[in-house]
Amino acid sequence: MDSLELIINLSIIILLIPTIIYAYKLNKNLSLLRQNQKSLSQLISSLNEQGRKLHSETEIGYRTFVGRLERGY
Repeated sequence: MDSLELIINLSIIILLIPTIIYAYKLNKNLSLLRQNQKSLSQLISSLNEQGRKLHSETEIGYRTFVGRLERGY
């Protein structure tokens, strides 16, 4: 039984090594994804803010233009 036990233990070790390496790589990739997700979220927030500014400036410009047309300028 000692020889069978040794073979089983070695098989488990051989299977665990790639599993641990894969888990390490997966964790590393997930960390990168989380970092990129945060920067992407900041970029989207910035773009939304710029879009709101542009919309309000366009609205002001439009009202000014219409006002001048109505006054005949």
